[in-house]
Amino acid sequence: MQTATFIADCLKGVQIRLTGSCSGLTREQVVWRPTPRSNNIGFVLGHMARAEDNMLSEIRALTPLWVVDAWHERFDQPVDAPDPGDRMGLRSLNIPELRVLTSYLAAVHNRSLTYLASFGEADLSVAPDPT
Repeated sequence: MQTATFIADCLKGVQIRLTGSCSGLTREQVVWRPTPRSNNIGFVLGHMARAEDNMLSEIRALTPLWVVDAWHERFDQPVDAPDPGDRMGLRSLNIPELRVLTSYLAAVHNRSLTYLASFGEADLSVAPDPT
């Protein structure tokens, strides 16, 4: 098995488990936090999708799906909203409906798989340009 295929298979497994775990959650469950300093499920899903979207976009010198597909509008955020990785950002973040969160996660996942499908073994020995 090629390395890129192995990575893609792992990402597919995570996606299946993640979306399966979220299936059927109520709005209250998506925004519930066990403690005031804890992240809710909605924040975790949004953060995971934004992080993967941004990382892949940087590597490929692409505009993030957050911008080109106007996901920021569905999240009710400005286009230049940072991914709030801090506690203050968590408290002020609008958490969209679960279908919006999982749809964005799926769009980013599909973009990642398309990118990985273009890889050969030789491509994996070249580090991405960090600039």
